[in-house]
Amino acid sequence: MTAQDRIAERIPESPELERIPQLYAILEIARRMARSEGEKADIPSESSLRHAYIRAPGIAKKRFDAVTADAARAATGGAQALLGEGEDRAAAAGRLADHLRHELAQLARIVGL
Repeated sequence: MTAQDRIAERIPESPELERIPQLYAILEIARRMARSEGEKADIPSESSLRHAYIRAPGIAKKRFDAVTADAARAATGGAQALLGEGEDRAAAAGRLADHLRHELAQLARIVGL
């Protein structure tokens, strides 16, 4: 790793990149509420996704940012719905976890993982 790589890793490229830890945290909460282990193999680790973003070309970063913003809105809405009353929370949490896994896998494909 070069000195430039280490510096680049410390500088957030976009506010959307800062949402990645939130998406992983909401995914983990939803998985626990759903009482499901889910598939972790289909999504990269948080650090792998961040490193790939740093090295991605500009057009991929723009697409990544757009998908991340959409995923964050969906995650926030889904998490708020889980706090409400009504439908079976475990089932709703399972759907939210599935959705977030799909979105994180899409982000990984965008940046070449």
